[in-house]
Amino acid sequence: MNTVHEEGTMMHAQIVRTVLALCVCGAISLSAGAQVSRSTPEQRARVLLGQLEMQLAKIKNFHCRKATPQFAGQGNDNPTILGYRHEWLAADRQGRGRVTTTEAGNRYSLTWDGEKTIEHREEMDPNGVITHTAFIVQGMQDQTQRQNEPWVYLGSDLANLMTKALARKSIVRVSYTRAGLHRVDVRDDAGRTHTALLDPKQGYAPIYRRLFANGKVLWQETITFQPVAGKPGLWFPSRVQSEVDSRTAAPLDAPVLKCTFTNVNIGAWEFEGMFKTEFAEGTLVHDRIRGVSYVVGADNAEPTADPTAVTADANEPATTTQIAAPAWRAAFDAAYRLDGDQDLKCIIPPFIPERTQYLVNAEPTLAGQVDRAIQNRIYQFQWTSNLENSEFVGQSRYLPLSTVLEDVVGLGSYEYEGLPHLLRLPLTGDWIVRTNSPTEQLLATLEQIVKAQTQWSIRFVKEQAGVIVIRASGTYRFTALAGAIPGDSVQVYAGQWNVQTGETRNDCGPMTEFLDEVANSIGMRIIDETQSSKVDLCWAGHRSAELKSLRNAPGLYNARVAGLLNNLTAQTGLTFRIELGDIERWRVTNPRGVTARSN
Repeated sequence: MNTVHEEGTMMHAQIVRTVLALCVCGAISLSAGAQVSRSTPEQRARVLLGQLEMQLAKIKNFHCRKATPQFAGQGNDNPTILGYRHEWLAADRQGRGRVTTTEAGNRYSLTWDGEKTIEHREEMDPNGVITHTAFIVQGMQDQTQRQNEPWVYLGSDLANLMTKALARKSIVRVSYTRAGLHRVDVRDDAGRTHTALLDPKQGYAPIYRRLFANGKVLWQETITFQPVAGKPGLWFPSRVQSEVDSRTAAPLDAPVLKCTFTNVNIGAWEFEGMFKTEFAEGTLVHDRIRGVSYVVGADNAEPTADPTAVTADANEPATTTQIAAPAWRAAFDAAYRLDGDQDLKCIIPPFIPERTQYLVNAEPTLAGQVDRAIQNRIYQFQWTSNLENSEFVGQSRYLPLSTVLEDVVGLGSYEYEGLPHLLRLPLTGDWIVRTNSPTEQLLATLEQIVKAQTQWSIRFVKEQAGVIVIRASGTYRFTALAGAIPGDSVQVYAGQWNVQTGETRNDCGPMTEFLDEVANSIGMRIIDETQSSKVDLCWAGHRSAELKSLRNAPGLYNARVAGLLNNLTAQTGLTFRIELGDIERWRVTNPRGVTARSN
């Protein structure tokens, strides 16, 4: 890492005074166990947030070089790095940024100056002649956001998540590991749980990040920091490794290099000049704010019309701007739309080429990856009046019917029953589901899709059935397990407690949501009759709690469920009673009249 320019001692002195003030005023010390034990979760979160923001305040602006490896190979094979994509990044805390990329003799830059985005292309033809083209558009374009990555790894997104969560009175968990690290679990507006480990020895920099959604790890990253020369107490990310393969979303045996940052310069005096863009003579400029095109330095001062932009007076800014959609978008939208009478659709491989372009645009980490890996990924899309919220649901080409029922239709694992060979029927393709569609309609359409793909004629029959259920009662009173990290979470596990058993998900929310997650893990309905339905709590699910796959081995299943419920009683003070109940569920049948197993 290069030596950075000095900013002087004024800011450093101010930070020191702030730290001393916090200590004098009795702010909670995260290393003082006695004080921590008396503090509330909100107090611990606010103290850590202040320390994180002090780390961010030390960096007003920076520029650096980012190298991203381009891989060959897929799955859990050892990937080979074919080469690197090099980018020069610059950003400040006001949100302005610049990304410059050089490859194959061509140079591309994107600059966001706080009002508009300027794209500048310098492209060389086979004869060595360089052509300059520029595009000017209103607002920040998606691609310019890449310059924010170092801020993300420094903790800006974590600080924003914590601030929003505290403002809406959501739980932000701050706990402490035996290695002296601080762990944060915070839930975002979409209901996903973000986990971060921070190292106080490195200025509270997040050295590990992980994202959970719907009980799945979407990604997890390890960040290596290095001290910045000439900046006491300041650390900057140097190496980021992905512990979920971004090409297949399959957990890897070892972390894969995601990117490196070098040539770091902080507080450079020439920084302001990075956001001033001047075009060389002969540059063809498409100004989509004013709706005109022109050539810099041309004798003819009259601007020529830009066919892709809004027609406007060349001397007046346009009041509205319409950015032309990319050419591939029309074909993708036509294939992935739902018509007025459709509630569910499955698009089977081979997928259209425009799908890859859509996914790369939505997930830039897929760019340059092997097309076969992208083809094998399965996605679900929500539809209202437009296509929304693509969600990755599978890394192999096929999903079992049970997964489709839970992840696409939205049924809980205890809301359906069927013979194992029916629930394992393999289905392939991307799924588009209309938001808030009645379950009956979705299942009726799913019957047709199963028939078309597998030749099996199945039926979903709604029934009132007498089945075994669990009734939860009592008042929630938390008792932490000895040695549990974090110590303020309910540990959901079966068998003997072991801190190394491995979490599959972390979450926070009301008691009703907690009980529903446990019910989905074990495949048995839990009826909430507690006095604490609206109480918020945090929990950590473990692999040993995933018992629904054991339902066809009643002896083992019943013993594991009983052990899990006893473990929950010890931590929550709640009572769990197993009994026969009359509930509504969906039964999967086939035309030969073979009925589904009852639990």
